[in-house]
Amino acid sequence: MTIFVYISIATRVQVISGFYLYALKDFAWQFGDMSTAAIGNGLGLALALTVCARVSGYHLNPAVTLASAVFGRTPWRLVPVYFAAQVVGSFVASTVAFSVHVDNVARFDKREPFVTDAAFISYPASKNASTLLLVWDKMWSTSLYSIFVFGFTDPQGRVADSGFLPILVGTGLTLVILTSGINSGAIINPARDICSRIFCYIAQYGTVVWTQGGYFFWIPLVIPFLGALFGALLYQGSVAAFRPKMPPPGPSDKERTVRRILKDVNDMRDYLMSKREEKIAEEEYQQLQKNIERVNVNIPRVKRPPPQAGLRGIEINTSQQ
Repeated sequence: MTIFVYISIATRVQVISGFYLYALKDFAWQFGDMSTAAIGNGLGLALALTVCARVSGYHLNPAVTLASAVFGRTPWRLVPVYFAAQVVGSFVASTVAFSVHVDNVARFDKREPFVTDAAFISYPASKNASTLLLVWDKMWSTSLYSIFVFGFTDPQGRVADSGFLPILVGTGLTLVILTSGINSGAIINPARDICSRIFCYIAQYGTVVWTQGGYFFWIPLVIPFLGALFGALLYQGSVAAFRPKMPPPGPSDKERTVRRILKDVNDMRDYLMSKREEKIAEEEYQQLQKNIERVNVNIPRVKRPPPQAGLRGIEINTSQQ
């Protein structure tokens, strides 16, 4: 339950941050462009991981979660929990982001109906883009992001336990969006995309969220899973297969502190046990002394005569003989 809650919170942090800055692109276009979406998603991811990674791990993207389970980094029994938390968090984030921008949505839709869905959903940048290009774009971008995540979180790497890991993962996402977001949008998270489409369909946009872009919706829903698996395979088959084995890490500061405390406790216990044994021995010795004195009191004392006192003390009367 704790993992579920923390993943939901983290997903909401990431998605809402991306929504806000991406909405800046559509609602106040003179101040933003694709870079705002990249920065918003990257910062949101970094902050979400900083808050929740110690509890839930780096599981905000179901495609990366699946790849992690396939390559043995995540137990399969946790995959449904991660998926459910990611979907719930993304849907709640869509609701919150829409409620914050509802006035802006209404103002823009008066001028051109139902154009603000692009702030919540990814679409192809060009109507003439081929399906093959869009599939390859999502495949490549998700593969690159998966390589970043697997490399940064590799237990044999040098940054797995560092405090810079959330920043590195967020920076990796920013780079991916900057390099590939122009063709098919900034979304490489299937839960983020499908939940936004479902919410927009319920809210006001209707079936356009499914049909626009030549039924583009299936590409960000399916292809990221393939891309994450491909990226993980590339990393495991190249970098992970040939990297030198690092020695096992030594104990952390926390482990050393715990060990020192346990040693002090054991030493104190041994000292108290020795003092207790000394006290018991002293009490037993005192009791033995009392018993000896009690026995000596009960035995009658006999005074022995001085040596040869018996012969010298006998007087023989020979005058009467």
